[in-house]
Amino acid sequence: MSRFPLAVLLAVLILALAAIVWIAWPDEAPSLQALSDTASVRAQAPVPPRAPPAPAHFISEEGCAGCHAGIVAEWRGSHHDLAMQHASAGTVLADFNNVTLDYAGVRTRFFQRDAEFWVTTDGPDGSATDYRIDYSFGVEPLQQYLVSLPGGRLQALPFAWDTTAQRWFHLYPDMNVDHRDPLHWTGPAQNWNFMCAECHSTGLEKRYDFAADSYDSRWFQIDVGCQACHGPASRHRAAIEGGTGLEHAGFDLDLSADATQQIETCARCHSRRSVVSDNYRHGDALLDHYLPALLDEGLYFADGQILDEVYVYGSFRQSRM
Repeated sequence: MSRFPLAVLLAVLILALAAIVWIAWPDEAPSLQALSDTASVRAQAPVPPRAPPAPAHFISEEGCAGCHAGIVAEWRGSHHDLAMQHASAGTVLADFNNVTLDYAGVRTRFFQRDAEFWVTTDGPDGSATDYRIDYSFGVEPLQQYLVSLPGGRLQALPFAWDTTAQRWFHLYPDMNVDHRDPLHWTGPAQNWNFMCAECHSTGLEKRYDFAADSYDSRWFQIDVGCQACHGPASRHRAAIEGGTGLEHAGFDLDLSADATQQIETCARCHSRRSVVSDNYRHGDALLDHYLPALLDEGLYFADGQILDEVYVYGSFRQSRM
């Protein structure tokens, strides 16, 4: 068949199809120009942005055992569970039966008063003062104790209880730290709000007031609970209740899926590090918010093994292992 008859045949078919459409199309049907104009308007109309999901928030962990009974049972009584507790006869492990300890010319006494635990030791001006123990800190192989000072500060006493040898000891036994020393227990180096709280509680807010030089620190949960590592669980609970059925649904990160995220989530507390940003969100890269200590003299052995209190991660990353 030559090209000319084929072209004629195609033209006839197109005209016939157009006639059928023209006959069948209702009178009120929009014209092709109208359809084109409508499509153009729609293309130019801005598409409203989709609202981001509401940020997850911390929720009570009482219901976690309903789905994670085995994990919750392992957590109870663990070092995470006992990271910080209200001082009571059931949580304080040390001997407060009128025991004394001499250090740097100061005699410290540990005693009980009205079923509460107290200590008499040198205060910020060096004078002997009575302080009530408000919280126990840690559980093994040593336990420390926190007392309240003005300005919303909780301070860690320099005396710790050795749970193995069953004795009191000073954290700096050979340094003779007195009230004029930066390492004195009443100073910033032993301040719970800044130095310790983030890793011993869940959902901490430091709430430091620069103008007043004071703290109004809060936590969602006093110890290290599920959400301290997994992140706020409100969306997770909503997903489960909504029938999603995925174990990690709703969390900002899935600790079982990404080894780097898992390790860096642990490293946030299991490392000796400086804080460079307070707006940490679960799943963020570690170095966006923290600066781990390098292989400095006094912290590590030359080959990277742990020498001082460096909490494992730095040695893990920087040694030759």
